[in-house]
Amino acid sequence: MERRLKYFFLRWHKKIAIIYFIPLLITTVTGILVSLKSIMPWLQPVYPSVNSSLVIGFDQILTISKGVKEANIESWQDVKQIDIRPQTGNIRVRSKHNHWEIQIEGEKGQIITSAPRRVGLLLSIHEGQWFGSFFRWAIFLPSAFGLLFLIGSGLLIILNQIKSNLNQMK
Repeated sequence: MERRLKYFFLRWHKKIAIIYFIPLLITTVTGILVSLKSIMPWLQPVYPSVNSSLVIGFDQILTISKGVKEANIESWQDVKQIDIRPQTGNIRVRSKHNHWEIQIEGEKGQIITSAPRRVGLLLSIHEGQWFGSFFRWAIFLPSAFGLLFLIGSGLLIILNQIKSNLNQMK
């Protein structure tokens, strides 16, 4: 590799690494945590297996959800998402207010679990959404391109070093 080109890659490799260290650290840590969600009940409630038919309706789902004080659900406007699994009769209701999730058995309407679901918050931090639009598009997205540059320039630097070492051995 030409000496000027090698110097260019080394210099920019260091600068980009320093500039994007924090966003890449945040993305890496939250990515690791999201990957562990199925074994960490703190991130996502444990989903016990449910095997029933789906009998209850939306009015009953809302009534049952209103009964869970921690979820702060008073109307459909307080519900962020409903996940219905017809094959198993499993219904999950997520609150807009505090990342609370209620799991309801679809035949008798019994609450199976009621717990915070933090994985959505972690995903929004991971993507940069949590910090706002400016940070998401101006910091986190360019940091992904910066990471690609770091990988490419790092490989070029390593390959150049290997080539130099091989030439010295001859």
